[in-house]
Amino acid sequence: MSTNTIAARRRKDRTMTTCTSEEKKIKNRAAQAAARKRKAEYVKNLEGTVKELEKKVKELERTIKECEGAIGYNEIVKSLSETVQKQQETITKQDLLNGSTINDLLVRLYFGSMLPPMGANICIEPTSLKIATDSTLSTNPDSFLDYLEANGMNSIGI
Repeated sequence: MSTNTIAARRRKDRTMTTCTSEEKKIKNRAAQAAARKRKAEYVKNLEGTVKELEKKVKELERTIKECEGAIGYNEIVKSLSETVQKQQETITKQDLLNGSTINDLLVRLYFGSMLPPMGANICIEPTSLKIATDSTLSTNPDSFLDYLEANGMNSIGI
């Protein structure tokens, strides 16, 4: 049982350091100071990046609020346009069934909901506009005059 052991050889290219402990302390302090300086610079850069990102976040939040407002406005406009379109279709169908003229249709479509419903009797006073939807008013002139007197209007309606 023979064992082959190889003796550790010393490398020729390595030189032994001849620094004293005082020199080692000085080099260590310099290295630590350089590391602290790099760390402080890195932290300063990170703080600048954080500030920039916070500004971007605030700007994006403001943009989001503006977009939400625009979306809400667009939804309202869309809803109103759909309502107007449905009203126009309804007015057109009703007026065609009632035998209205094209001019009547154009006036109703142009003025929309500002006009009273078809078949309503309008009595104009100096201060207000009253709409009577009672069906007996349009058929019996005497009851119309009674209606005017009961509501405090003169028979001329002005």
